[in-house]
Amino acid sequence: MSPEEKKRTITLLKKLWKEMKITLLFIEHDMDMVFSISEIIRVLYHGELIAEGKPEAIANNQQVIEAYLGEEA
Repeated sequence: MSPEEKKRTITLLKKLWKEMKITLLFIEHDMDMVFSISEIIRVLYHGELIAEGKPEAIANNQQVIEAYLGEEA
C-alpha cells in the first residue's frame, strides 16, 4: 500500500471499530500499521502464540524481538 492508502485504511478501521463496537481481526505484517491500530496484539511464530498484550509490551517483548529480528550476537 502507498502511505496514503495506509493512512486511509487505518482511519477506516478505527472508525468501524468505534462506531460499530465490534471486534476486528487484523492480520498485517506492517508493524507501523499494527501498532497504530491495535489495542491488543497476539504474535504467532511458526503457528504458536508467543506473546499477547498491548502494543508497548509487544514492542519490548524479548521473545518477539528474537523471533522476528534475531538474537544479538
